[in-house]
This record gives sequence, C-alpha cells and structure tokens, in this order.
Amino acid sequence: MDSARLTFLFYRYINQTCTNEERAEFMYLISDADYDVQLKHLMDSLWQSIPSDERRLPTATKERILAEALEISKKRISTKKASAFSRKSKVLAVCSFVLLCLCTWYFITTGNEITRPLKLTSAHHQEHQIIKLPDGSIVKLNVGSILEYPESFNEGKSREVF
Repeated sequence: MDSARLTFLFYRYINQTCTNEERAEFMYLISDADYDVQLKHLMDSLWQSIPSDERRLPTATKERILAEALEISKKRISTKKASAFSRKSKVLAVCSFVLLCLCTWYFITTGNEITRPLKLTSAHHQEHQIIKLPDGSIVKLNVGSILEYPESFNEGKSREVF
C-alpha cells in the first residue's frame, strides 16, 4: 500500500466522509506497525494546521474523549482469551512427555536385563577355570580372566557375557 492511499483514507476519516469499507481499511492500516511513522506525520501535520487558539478542547470534550478511549481499551482487554497454560509450561509438558516415552521405550526394548542380577566369576592366579553357564554352555577362563553373566538366560534372546 502506498502512502497516498493512507493519506487519502486518513483525511476521509477525519472529515467523516469515508464509507464503511474505507473506515475498515483505515482501521486495519493504523493497527499495522509498518505505518506508525507515516501516521504520526499525518497527525502532526493535521495538528499544525489547526490554529493554536482552536487547539484547546473544552473540559467536557476532554472527558468524553478519555471515557471513549478507556472504554475501547477495556473492550480490547476483555476480548483476549486468557490461556490456562503459559507457553513455557506447554513446552515443559511436551518435553516431559517425550522423555517419558523415551524412557518407556528403553525399558521395554532392554527387557529385564537391568533388574537381573549378574554373577561374577574369575580365575585366580596360576589356575584355569571351567564354568558351566545356566543355559548349559561351557566357558574356559584363563588365568586372571573375569566373566560376568546373568543368573539365567531368556529363551530366544541373545546371550551376552562380559
């Protein structure tokens, strides 16, 4: 939108000759921050064009204008819906949910391995040791070796020893 259109709408509004469509367009433009500087210049030039002795408003007019401005601001405040949750609390809730899902997935995929007790066996100095694991397999430990394994192996799952 060019400045000529804003100027045209401004003077039509001031002279109370604008149509409803022009008034709506003008209200839309003045609510846009991009036109703040231009609107300030238009208002300043209008103010300067009024003779200084006519710039003083009667007290009743001042009070009426103030009352209308306050009424408009009350309407704007009451039309805004209050959010039950702030943006921060919504982000925190989403992060917590994602963390909960990841923890659940981890515990499901790792099975009972975390809670299963492990057995630790070691071969002492200068001796070899043969160990039979709970699934029936046999392990030979060399001197100074350590074997860590669960007390029982689950069927169908991989068997890991450390």
